[in-house]
Parts: sequence; C-alpha cells; structure tokens
Amino acid sequence: MRSVHGRRSVVTAPASGNRAGAGTIAAAFAALWWALDLAVLRGGTPHPLDDTWEYGLVARSLLAGHGFRTTMLHPPLWALRDAAGTVPSLVHGPLLSVIGAPFVAWLGPAAIDRAAWLAAAFAIVAAAFTARAVARGAGVLTGVCAGALVTLSPMLLRMVHHDVAPAAGAAAVAVALDQIARPRPRAFAAGLALGLGALARPELLAAAPFAALYLGRSALAPLALGVLLPVAPWAVRTASIAGAPASSLSAWLLLAYTRSHPGLSPLWDFALPPARFPAALLAALPELPAKWLHLAPRAVKHALLAPAPGLGLLAALGLAAAFGAGHAGGARRRAWAALGAALVPVALVTLTESSERYVAAFVPLWAMGVIMAMCGLAGPRGPAARWRWIVVPVALALPFALAALLAGMHESAALRAWLRQERASLATRAEPARGGLAFSDTPDFVAWTTGRPVVAVTLDGYHALPPSGMHDPARPARGDSTDTWFHADLRALPAPSHGGAADALPAR
Repeated sequence: MRSVHGRRSVVTAPASGNRAGAGTIAAAFAALWWALDLAVLRGGTPHPLDDTWEYGLVARSLLAGHGFRTTMLHPPLWALRDAAGTVPSLVHGPLLSVIGAPFVAWLGPAAIDRAAWLAAAFAIVAAAFTARAVARGAGVLTGVCAGALVTLSPMLLRMVHHDVAPAAGAAAVAVALDQIARPRPRAFAAGLALGLGALARPELLAAAPFAALYLGRSALAPLALGVLLPVAPWAVRTASIAGAPASSLSAWLLLAYTRSHPGLSPLWDFALPPARFPAALLAALPELPAKWLHLAPRAVKHALLAPAPGLGLLAALGLAAAFGAGHAGGARRRAWAALGAALVPVALVTLTESSERYVAAFVPLWAMGVIMAMCGLAGPRGPAARWRWIVVPVALALPFALAALLAGMHESAALRAWLRQERASLATRAEPARGGLAFSDTPDFVAWTTGRPVVAVTLDGYHALPPSGMHDPARPARGDSTDTWFHADLRALPAPSHGGAADALPAR
C-alpha cells in the first residue's frame, strides 16, 4: 500500500520493474503449491454441502438457455418456481456461474469435482497481485513474501477446496490493492475489480467506500463508475424479481442464530419469502444484540487467524504503524481507510454467522498488513537485515499451511469414497428415469447429480409438510413427491472445513 512507502517510511521505493518480478515469482510459487495440493495430494474434493454445486446448477441453466435459474429450491423461494420446477438464482452472484459455464460444457458432470482448480487459479492471481502491490513500495523480496503469505494461508486453502467465491474475492481484492498502490492510482480499474468481485462476494461492495477514502475525493467518480458497471445490471435484474436491488437469500443470515430463528433455520423456512423478510427482520431486532455479542468474539478470532494463525495480530500492528506514520501525504486518512476495509469481514461475521469465508476474501489485505508490521519492526536496516525480519511470518505460516494441506488430503479421500457411493445409489433417480420433484438434506449435490429439481429440507422438515391432498401454495405437500434422499449418517462425513456450513448441519 502507499503507506508502506510514505514520506516517513523506512523502506526505500524500488524500481518500477520490481513489481512484475515479484508478481511472477509469487505466481510461480503459488502454481507449484496448488499443483502439489490438487494434483499430487489430490485435495479439493467438494463436500456435498458446498455452494459450488449450485454454481454448477446455474451454469447448466445458462448453457440450456434458461438464464440465471437453479433446480436447487430454497424454501423461501418456493413461490418463485416456474413450470419446470426452477427458481431464480437469488443466493449467489452471477460471476462464477458465467466463468464456470465453459467448464461445465467441457467436463460435464465431472466439472464440480474439478472446481478447486478454478479456485486455485484465483488464488494464484491473489498471490501475484498482492506481491506486485507490496513490491511497489518495499522491494521484490518483500513483495514475494507477501504473496507467499497469501498462498500459505490455511484459510485460503480451505476456500480453494470448498468454495470458489472467497478465492475469487481474494483475487479481486488483490487486483484492486495493486491498482490503488500505483504511484498514479487507477481508481476506475480498482473499482472495476471490486465490482466484478462483488458478483462473487457481495461484501466487496462494502469495501468500496473505504477504497474511495484511501484514494481521496478526486477518485470518487471513476471508482464508483468502475464498481457500478458490472454490478448495476445484476442489481436491476434482482430488483425486477425480488423487489430490491440487493435482495439475496444470504441476507436471511441476519436472522439466523437468534431465539426465534435458531441455527440456519431462516434458510429452510417456507414462511419467509422475500416479501416477508423485512417484517421478520424488524420483528427480530430485539433479539439481535444478543446474537451480535455472541458472534463478535468469533469474528475477532477469525481475523486473528488470517492469513495464518497468530499473524492477524501482526497485521493489526502493521495497521497501527500506518496510523503512526503521521499526516504526510494523507497517511492518516489512508490508515483509516485500511482499518475500515479490514473491519468489513469482522462486521459481517458479527451480523450473520461465524464463518471464515468472509475474512478469506480479504486475505491479501491481511498479508499486506503483516508485511507492513515487519517492515516497521525491521527499522532503518540494510536489505539483508530487513530480509531476516520479512521471512519470519512466512516461516510461522508454513507449519500451519502444511498441516492444512495434509488435513485436506485426508478429507478429500473420505469425500471421494462418499461421493462414489452416493452417485451409484442415485443412478436410478436421475432424469428421465424418475423425474419430478425430490426432497433432500444434500439438495445441491442431488440436484446436480440427478438433473431434477430438489427442495432443501431436513427429514423433520419434510414430515412437517402438509399431507397429500392438502393444497398450500406457500409450500409443497409430501404427496407431491415421495422421492426423498435423506441421510441418517450425514455427520459421519468430514465437517465442511470452510466454516459456517458446519453449523448448517443441524438445520439441514
């Protein structure tokens, strides 16, 4: 960041060519790391509760010419289904489905099994552009270490294995930081990166105002234009369907984990369609402070675990050093901007659920904070002495990264065996052999595997549906389909390691 090479910084600005060298080295290291993980150790097998299956469902709908629709039916969206049993995609943004569509066309049913390679590509971009951004103000080796911290983040590894979206968000954040850190910042390019990233991780929209604060008033218009250019069409489409441009089923997490809505039950509630959500949120307001007090320490814990356990504290020290850089060149304003951006994922965890995926998208920012802290601790030393300080966080991250790598290998082996057995059992349930509506506690996976519309319910939730012959437009009846796919032993699977979804198991 620019504060690394501010007027009072101890780090000498390198030649402009350094950033390209740092990015290339960081990308090469990241490529080797992910090749070891995904090709040699065979990590990255998707969990049946991962969101990646639904990205594939929407991609499949795009390829069929049906637009952004899905055969995974979330109960709140039941009333929006069409004659084919599909509902509009109102959970995830369009970016990953659009990018994934060619891979679905190429690989067919095997596309989701290999989705970790797409996530790894985003992680390589995140490492390379983080290295470029840091190298602009602190030199090649320092930039390479920042990129290495992104690659070695256990948090990012779990995202690569199980959720492409945070990896895509991390890539967008890194590109934006690189554009902001230029001697002559490119506000429009930074805004475009954040806008595209917001189509995968909407919380990046909340970071955009802090990018504007960092750049100053003159950059507001081009930054806003860059953000709105990709976001506006999706917002218009969402407003036409759900009545609000920012409507997303992810907002239902604001109600989750309260006395009236325990666990993730809002996501499985037929009585909470989009039209009723504002009233439900208003009614739940008295219960929300208790939830926030409960989740706030967990939000801080996730922040301290980024980019690797314990290094979050160093990132905080780096931010404190930025505040101590004085007022020269707007250093204090930029420090406030960095603090605001860092608090976005912390606030989201506090308001929604305890999931590290919110922090994972901001791992490049955390890596830069760690490097700023080490540059400050190194003081006005020579390059060799400063290098010894810079490699310390990389050395601290490496054992945790290797442990996460091995854990992912064992998890993937167990998941491969489970998926193989499930697919063999579901072979007789696929279209056109059976057809019609189905109910499942692993709905994304079952919908992808069978090609059928699948309602997301627990077994208890299914039995609570009205019996056959009782018409209720707000929810299906059990007699609408006797085809169910529930799991008494779902907890025998490795818990989703990316956070949040593990808490979803009781609700499913």
